[in-house]
Amino acid sequence: MLGGSYKTDCPPEVKVKQAISGCVDGESMTFLLEDDTILTMPLELVEVALPNVEKEEIESHVISRYNQMLSIRRTSKGSSVISIEFL
Repeated sequence: MLGGSYKTDCPPEVKVKQAISGCVDGESMTFLLEDDTILTMPLELVEVALPNVEKEEIESHVISRYNQMLSIRRTSKGSSVISIEFL
């Protein structure tokens, strides 16, 4: 069908990034990555990745546990982060 518009579904993309710091801001968490880029995601995804950590303790837990550098496996679909895992 020529001239028609087709909507394609973006496949999930998995990347591992190195974070050097992070902070909680309301309902999102922002990480400064080693390459000076910023990664922001819903705090809900971090809660899923850290099920044994209380919401109000997430920021201090991440900073203390990953004192030097934090590896984050991020799965995104299009421009949205859909899951994360701390390595």
